[in-house]
Amino acid sequence: MIQDNSSPFHMVHYAFRIFGFMIYEDRPWSLLYSSYHWLIINTFGITSLLGVFLGSGTLEDTVGSLSSFAMYLMTIAKMVTYILKEKEIRDLLKRLENLRLEILEDKENRDYVIVAANKGRKILMVLSAYVLTGAIIGFIKQTIYDYMTDFTDRRLFLQIWVPWSTVEIWPYIIEGFLVTLMAESAVFANLPFAIFHFTFTIQMSTYLRILQKYFETKGPADKSIYRQHKVMIQLIQDYNDIFSAQMFLETLVAPIMPCGFGLIFIRDLRKNEFNQLDAFQKLSSCFLPSIIVCSCGQEIMTQAERLHEASYMSKWYEEKPKVRKDLLMLMTRTTKATTMNYRHYFRFDHQRLANVNNLFVQMNRKILNYL
Repeated sequence: MIQDNSSPFHMVHYAFRIFGFMIYEDRPWSLLYSSYHWLIINTFGITSLLGVFLGSGTLEDTVGSLSSFAMYLMTIAKMVTYILKEKEIRDLLKRLENLRLEILEDKENRDYVIVAANKGRKILMVLSAYVLTGAIIGFIKQTIYDYMTDFTDRRLFLQIWVPWSTVEIWPYIIEGFLVTLMAESAVFANLPFAIFHFTFTIQMSTYLRILQKYFETKGPADKSIYRQHKVMIQLIQDYNDIFSAQMFLETLVAPIMPCGFGLIFIRDLRKNEFNQLDAFQKLSSCFLPSIIVCSCGQEIMTQAERLHEASYMSKWYEEKPKVRKDLLMLMTRTTKATTMNYRHYFRFDHQRLANVNNLFVQMNRKILNYL
């Protein structure tokens, strides 16, 4: 366990622990807490899949249930990833912390690491508060909307199937409360990974920026540049080995997940209903996972490319042959795409994000043709 509370990786470790992933032998409640989330999430998956086949049969309900099931697939993939890779994740966190402590020993660049960590912590606190309260606020707003419309236009945050009739108000409210619990558990499962992606990106981006500065101040003869760069490349590779399959699945289901909310948003626009803003908020929230993954990958790749430029622009022609050889190896490595990827050919960057958004638009166009 990372003891330094000021470390951004301590925050990642804390997120995995507080949201029910890490189980400790001396804390029996952690097993109970984790089991509760597994039960709720799998109930969410079963009821959303049943909603596709046993729902009302309308296009809106079917697409909504399909979107909910896509959200379940994305969520369960993260939970299974942690179960299978828990040891590797803990080891990766320790190695990332060791690299951070090594870079902090350089007094000239210590402030860069500290400032980046503080900014990242503030952003993550705002993001966490927004995501954690989204389902509860959505339930309250939906209840107000239902009350103002005399419960004639009922819609829940997530579309699921329940074995009882929701014609009466109280069974409908119970379903809404159940959906809120499912949404909160889904948030609890997704948020630690978003925090890890974001923290990993901020720290690796900062370290790559420091290496760029080393070429300007210390020159290519400094051996710590090549040693730290080798460590960073290995960390990125190990990060891909652990999370790339889960991120790949996430980008596959990303175009499907917002379709239900997109359909509701378009319908509200056509009817000019005041609930448009709420539908748009839910729609935009569905894009957050793919936006975070692809933006993080793009940032790491951009800084790696800038490191290549910094190494080329250094005074390598004044160095000895041994230094030139090390520099050539670094430049050769930085010509390859250094980023989050799946099996080296499926990169998570802005181009991938554009493809996901384009596929979502095409799918919604086809759905709208049936309206």
